[in-house]
Amino acid sequence: MYFAADRPIAAAVAERAIRVIEHSGAKALCAAELEETLAGGLSALFAVGGDGTILHTAVRAARSGVPILGVNVGRVGFLSAANQDELDDAVRRTLNKEYRLDERNLLKVGADGDSALALNELLIARAPDDMHVLHLDVFVDGMLAARWACDGLIIATPTGASAYSLSAGGPVVAPNADVTLITPVCAHSLSAKPLVVPAKAHVKVQIEEPSGALFTDGQLFKARVSGRECEASLAEQKARFIRFQPDNFFELLRHKLK
Repeated sequence: MYFAADRPIAAAVAERAIRVIEHSGAKALCAAELEETLAGGLSALFAVGGDGTILHTAVRAARSGVPILGVNVGRVGFLSAANQDELDDAVRRTLNKEYRLDERNLLKVGADGDSALALNELLIARAPDDMHVLHLDVFVDGMLAARWACDGLIIATPTGASAYSLSAGGPVVAPNADVTLITPVCAHSLSAKPLVVPAKAHVKVQIEEPSGALFTDGQLFKARVSGRECEASLAEQKARFIRFQPDNFFELLRHKLK
């Protein structure tokens, strides 16, 4: 069990879920740190909170292959399978394995010898102490695909297509599409358009000037890219989400973003 500790409602829902689990005869583990929870040899991980909590959980759980049940107590809830009113039934069905798994692509991100995983996106942004426009060269499988002067660049999975990429003018993409999106942010051009490339493509971005900062799923990865180059490719790991209902992504999109 992992929950957004700064939200009292998430803590209350998590406590209720633990009572339901233990009443069913199963063992529930709740730790202050996510890594402590994952070290417990879990059959499923409950993530209680908003999409941010589920994002934080999914990337780390993917390394151990643990499936995640997202319980939404936030506003949007794109990644959740249940809300707090459906909690008891969700716990029962999870314990009885009455669910299917929804596997989502992850990005493997690299820069300056370090690496990270992202479920939604990699964002290349201007460094906090340098507000000049970024000049970026984008290569796909070794070939120059775009050269943009812009405020930033988003490399997104289909899961992330409905997040920051969408706000920046990127296309709506079904989450089971096997593609990667490359979306410029505020490009200084009348012709700059997002790119859609195969998920297995290797994307390299050269940061000509000035040096940029990197964020994965909204979290700072690199405050400054000293090597002026970063890359993103399809990770071997998958994020595995527990689902009870058939996918109806476009209905969800209309409902959540109306």
